[in-house]
Amino acid sequence: MGITKTTRFPLKFCQTRWVEGSEAANRALDIFDNIKKYVNDPSVKLPHSTSAQNVIKGLSDPLLPAKIAFFDMVASTLEPFLIKFQSDAPLAPFIYSELSILLVNLLQKFINEGYSQ
Repeated sequence: MGITKTTRFPLKFCQTRWVEGSEAANRALDIFDNIKKYVNDPSVKLPHSTSAQNVIKGLSDPLLPAKIAFFDMVASTLEPFLIKFQSDAPLAPFIYSELSILLVNLLQKFINEGYSQ
């Protein structure tokens, strides 16, 4: 608990399974301020590892919380599709309709329906 007065820690993010990415991104957003507080504390001596340097570099980016939130939004939109099709069942006949729904859901987040030139 020391510096940040919290017991919440980051979740492991697995780079090969997007299904688990949203929960890790949510936790990263929840503890972002605590990580920044810990890293910026003068009494903390961080290791000279690539991971520690990546954290320091990331914390210097003012848009990092927005980038994580964007990733979280995309990952949480994809999760139901990925979970459904991670199966041994013959789901190929349903993939077209599910992909159409997924694409429309993602496009609705980026394209304003009422916009015209």
